[in-house]
Amino acid sequence: MTPLEFQLHFNRSIGVKLNWAELTASNWPIELSYFALPDDADHVYAPWYARPDGSACDYDSPDATPQSVAAVALNAALRSHHGVRDSAPPESVLVVPAYRLNHNSILLLDGNHRAVSSQVAESKLAIAAFVVNGPISKQVLPDLVHWA
Repeated sequence: MTPLEFQLHFNRSIGVKLNWAELTASNWPIELSYFALPDDADHVYAPWYARPDGSACDYDSPDATPQSVAAVALNAALRSHHGVRDSAPPESVLVVPAYRLNHNSILLLDGNHRAVSSQVAESKLAIAAFVVNGPISKQVLPDLVHWA
């Protein structure tokens, strides 16, 4: 998948502040990667953040800490703040856009609620992620400030 195809397919579903102009002008590889919940829940991150006391905050809060799907599933305050259901999603395979954080981890750009709901419900969920392998730069995606 090219960056332009990625934009055409996922533009409407991505709510984070992805710099579409920089992505589509790039030649960053986008690969299809597979993850399984609950096994990979520590390597799949939602663009949701918590303070040290566990309360929800924005990515740009001074004490924001990125949260994996596993961490969000254990945090009732975050689940409530984001309206996460305790029941498994209807699908067993989730096709989502994501951004590569490091060799083993990704940041979901969509599908966060369904991934966390699956983890809370202790149901198995396969994730087929179209993963952008771009630079770790807050100019591309402000959330990446935590991994830069």
